[in-house]
Amino acid sequence: MKPHPGFWIGLVCVAGVFWLWPRGNTVPSSQNPEHPPSTQPADNAPTPPLKTARANTTPPVPTPPLFQKIEALLLKLQKGQATEADLSALRQQLFLANPKLAIQAILQFLATQRDAATGAEFALGAGGLLQNAPTLRVALMDWLGKIARDSRLPEAAVFSRDLLNSKTSPEEWAISLRNVAWQDPQSGAFLSAKLREMLLDSEWRKDPSAGFLEALDVAVFVKDPQWVGPLASLLRDPQPSLQRAAAVALDRLSEAAPLEVMTYLNAHPETSAERPLVRADYFAKADLSQPLHRAAVETYLNRVDVSAREKEKLLQGLATPASFVSDNLLTASQPTPEAPGRRMGLEQTVRGWIQSSRFPALRPALEKVLSAEEP
Repeated sequence: MKPHPGFWIGLVCVAGVFWLWPRGNTVPSSQNPEHPPSTQPADNAPTPPLKTARANTTPPVPTPPLFQKIEALLLKLQKGQATEADLSALRQQLFLANPKLAIQAILQFLATQRDAATGAEFALGAGGLLQNAPTLRVALMDWLGKIARDSRLPEAAVFSRDLLNSKTSPEEWAISLRNVAWQDPQSGAFLSAKLREMLLDSEWRKDPSAGFLEALDVAVFVKDPQWVGPLASLLRDPQPSLQRAAAVALDRLSEAAPLEVMTYLNAHPETSAERPLVRADYFAKADLSQPLHRAAVETYLNRVDVSAREKEKLLQGLATPASFVSDNLLTASQPTPEAPGRRMGLEQTVRGWIQSSRFPALRPALEKVLSAEEP
């Protein structure tokens, strides 16, 4: 059977279609998902232009407002235009701000190492805070310590420990020692080591500044009797200001740790031997109602190297105790109420010494103590 002439015509048309279909694209990708089209450009395709790196359009981080205020005060100080009211205003703004933001601004500025004098002297006020700061950095470190302490944040102590690894100024060291002590009351060994570094610095010691002298309060804070010897040696320093500061610190240390100081002095009879009447005052801090205190005083009164005059000075001091009252870097210095039973302990002890003829050479002085105790 011969094919119909139309059959051949149709066959030729189909073949022509296949011949004209573009090579390499036999089946559209949408119709053949198992073979997606190649992403490689054709050999004769034009190379697309390289994309240029997009410019960084991230806006700069705005300067924190508190940092700007510190910068503004620095500029005024450098121009000699700042007043005490300007410092007070900045302090108030920092104290009222969010503690974390205030601390961040202060640390950011301190990291710049820039500074300016305030024209004021280093002066302590109540509670160890500065009444006046000699530079902007010292003022900011003072405020940093208070903000961190009040908010129980560690940044002030961390910064201060790091600063104490390099010599800046006695004032900055003094405030740093205070900030560490506020954060870590158990840091006595560290504080003592840094105070010794200060005392060994010949440049700082030959003309001791106010910050240097106030730092001696560290010895009172740590209550370590090993400071009795170094402080006593400072009483012979050629600088009168250092002599006075050491005398105050030593007296207050004997008040803060009376038993430890008396024990040290009895074990080291050469200490303060050249100032016997001053040494008597250290023993006058004793509370004779406490057996260990009473035993230390009796040891002192039995010492042959202690003169009768010095012993009488001690008995007088027991009857009329006195204390130095001042604003200090770390420790409180206020007249404290007499310990319960101290007066009664003094009277009972002295009466017992008289009745037993314990110290016959001191009988007139002992009787004088009793008469002072009688209403």
